[in-house]
Amino acid sequence: MSKVHFDENELMIMAMFEQDTAENTKKKLEEVLPYVADDMAVRLLVEQVISKMENLPDEQFKNLELDLYRPDAPEEEKA
Repeated sequence: MSKVHFDENELMIMAMFEQDTAENTKKKLEEVLPYVADDMAVRLLVEQVISKMENLPDEQFKNLELDLYRPDAPEEEKA
């Protein structure tokens, strides 16, 4: 299985809704969709992340270092 690649915005979305597993994070993102339905850009971004997460193994998910992409992370820690 090939590695799934995420851009910075996708990683930030995942970090905002991170759960204990990739599958649970994907479910949380699916729950968010009705709340972002009116914002086309955000909705498309969330849908894109969900789509990519379909092929994301938990091992890769655990190695993403999403803490670096949280909106409240100090600037010097961000990638």
